[in-house]
Amino acid sequence: CKVRNGLDAGVLVRQRAEGVFQECEIFCNKNSGVQVREGARPVFKKCQMYDGGKGGIFIYQQGEGLFEECMVYGNARSGVIAKDPGTHPVFKQCQFVNGDDAGVFVLQQAQGDFENCLISSNRLSGVEVKEGGQPVFTKCIINNGATAGVYVENTSGALFDRCQINNNATSGVLVGNDGKPEMRDCNI
Repeated sequence: CKVRNGLDAGVLVRQRAEGVFQECEIFCNKNSGVQVREGARPVFKKCQMYDGGKGGIFIYQQGEGLFEECMVYGNARSGVIAKDPGTHPVFKQCQFVNGDDAGVFVLQQAQGDFENCLISSNRLSGVEVKEGGQPVFTKCIINNGATAGVYVENTSGALFDRCQINNNATSGVLVGNDGKPEMRDCNI
């Protein structure tokens, strides 16, 4: 399937809805390529989300969802934004590259699991965690960011387990304003 040139999000899943999107191209939408909110739990497999007017994927208001082997690139903002308490998406073997902001941005007490993901060549940090965000990154590669590889602040914690964080323009990991990341067996 191809979802393009929408005046808002390319795909909006809300109100505890589910659904499976497989091998879809979601591109050139005015807002985010995909929005998930209000407890929705869709599944996206081998999809591409690119050239969005805002971010690639925006998950909020207790949105969840499973994203496997998705390519998220070239969006005007972050590849993925997860915000709000109770928000908890899962990303497996996804790529967040060449975005005009952070590759992954988790804030306002949101969570998220990122496993075997590539987060590379974004305009700001590869990963940015603020305002109580609590994501977990396992075996991810975070590299070639235009600023820090990982930036954690504002009472946020994040777990990085066996991640490769390298070749970023400034610090590999930057922690400020009561940030509390945990690094386990990472190569920085």
